[in-house]
Amino acid sequence: MTNQNLTFNTLDSYFLNTGSMKLNISYLRDSITAYFDVTERNTNGGNGKSLLQINLENTRRSIKSLVWEAFQSMTNDYLENETGSRKYTCTSAQLKKYLDQYGFTLDEALKPVIDEISTWREAVKNGEAA
Repeated sequence: MTNQNLTFNTLDSYFLNTGSMKLNISYLRDSITAYFDVTERNTNGGNGKSLLQINLENTRRSIKSLVWEAFQSMTNDYLENETGSRKYTCTSAQLKKYLDQYGFTLDEALKPVIDEISTWREAVKNGEAA
């Protein structure tokens, strides 16, 4: 089940600067990057590799889709923390609308995260550890 007001209020509780009523976009970006790193690094992807390593090696999947998935998963975990159940989940449309209300397009909001994860992929491609 989805609930836009719950999604927006939950994200605001984490990322809205209530003094200026502006989205703390750098904190949002850092949180998505950390979520992606921690959850994927600590999830077994099979063959003794982390899910992070598998996803960075798999160049058929775009970094943008990996980052977007991390944003959605992070938000769903926040919703679970707020409600105590997995009953509510966010939708892509809600997240896009959330960013839009603070003047950000999806690409503007996530570009620095996408760029950072792209450098991780390049490092893995060059034989460096993830």
